Amino acid sequence: MARPERNNVDYFPHPVHQGKKMGYIRKKYGHEGYSVWYQLVEQLGEANDHYLDLSKETSLMLLTGELMTTEETLLSIIDDLVKLEVFVAELWQQHRIIFSEAFVESIGDAYLKRKNKCITLQGLLHLLSDKLRSKPSILPLNTADNTQSKVKKSKVEKSVKKYSSDSAEMRLANLLHEKILTLVPKLKKPNFQVWARDMDLLMRIDGRSEQEVRDMIIFVNKHSFWSKNILSPNKLRVQFDRLTVEANNVKGNNTRHSPEITKKYANIG
Repeated sequence: MARPERNNVDYFPHPVHQGKKMGYIRKKYGHEGYSVWYQLVEQLGEANDHYLDLSKETSLMLLTGELMTTEETLLSIIDDLVKLEVFVAELWQQHRIIFSEAFVESIGDAYLKRKNKCITLQGLLHLLSDKLRSKPSILPLNTADNTQSKVKKSKVEKSVKKYSSDSAEMRLANLLHEKILTLVPKLKKPNFQVWARDMDLLMRIDGRSEQEVRDMIIFVNKHSFWSKNILSPNKLRVQFDRLTVEANNVKGNNTRHSPEITKKYANIG
């Protein structure tokens, strides 16, 4: 019985000249930035088909632990690597998937003696077509030419987007930060552009209104369990459906709760 073909590698090239992109990451994050970047590359090499799916909260939590960093730092570094065009922008920004065209090109030699070929961006899009089609996306899945041109164009357009202080995304990011500070006064200052981008995804991709998100932030802040566990917009987004069910139960079944609980959540909705 023939062994199944592998879709991962045991090694990857490590250039001795690190370049300007690594210089920027090291200047901003120090040795931790260098470590996280190369550990992410190691993860891509070990992963089947060389991509990381961090759309689930548990996947992000486990990766954060394995890389020995904080969730905030990891997301900030990934966001910067997207801006530097190390990772494909749309796959990360819309689907929380990490994929690097440069990386798969660099490991091509490892597949020379294999019957299967190394995954490409177009191949990955087809592999994940059901997942990518489950939410609105500007990534077309029909032709290689259209995909490549669209991706290259959007990398420039989307990666440079900045959220102004009076934007809905930044207002929500600031509100969540303010509410968390009431419970965790020494919370490390987040990257508000990263937080605003997650709020953007929550509204634009998931279809939540600004008022819905605002109400949910208030609900979370007053909840004995969720106030300790929702400490970033990404976690808010991941748990939003579950939180909606709980908030609706509180509003619809106030008679089951004590007067204190009823009063506590009276301003939600």
